[in-house]
Amino acid sequence: MLTLLTLTSFAAPPVVDAVDSTGTWGTTTIATDPHTLMSLLTDPNELTEVIRVGRVLATTPDGVCTKDTMWMAQGAGSSVFTVRTCPTTAGQHSSLVESSDLVMYEADWKLTPVADGTEVTYSLAMKSPYDDSGVSMSTATREAVGDSLHYLERHFRPAPIAPAKPLESEVTAALAVD
Repeated sequence: MLTLLTLTSFAAPPVVDAVDSTGTWGTTTIATDPHTLMSLLTDPNELTEVIRVGRVLATTPDGVCTKDTMWMAQGAGSSVFTVRTCPTTAGQHSSLVESSDLVMYEADWKLTPVADGTEVTYSLAMKSPYDDSGVSMSTATREAVGDSLHYLERHFRPAPIAPAKPLESEVTAALAVD
């Protein structure tokens, strides 16, 4: 019975669909409330640590928004870019401010309360001036969205309950009977 409870506490894996050659969206349900998720989303350092996508080099306030300078592994190299992240009625939106490696970066997090937690929809669109076909960016955004939702869901997943170890007196008593 314990195993059944542990297995049923996990959310379904994220569903990821390509939108077009540069954008991807994905959705998953996470067993926590929207307020807790929003707290994580509005802390760029914690968010990048949880979803394991690059890291924040600098954050500066910009009214109700922030400007975040990010580092991200990209193919064989890396990219440094600045995005402006602002709250929306259902989550938050980030758009490119400056980059020498990207010509487009748009990211949206949408949080919707549901019976068993929060439905999270993450959309990401990126375009590099070096990828005319859009194929490598499409693959990169699809992987980034899937991985981000997976790591976010895993961050909020309840820890598995380990089977209880017998007390030393129980082991001694069992050995004495045998």
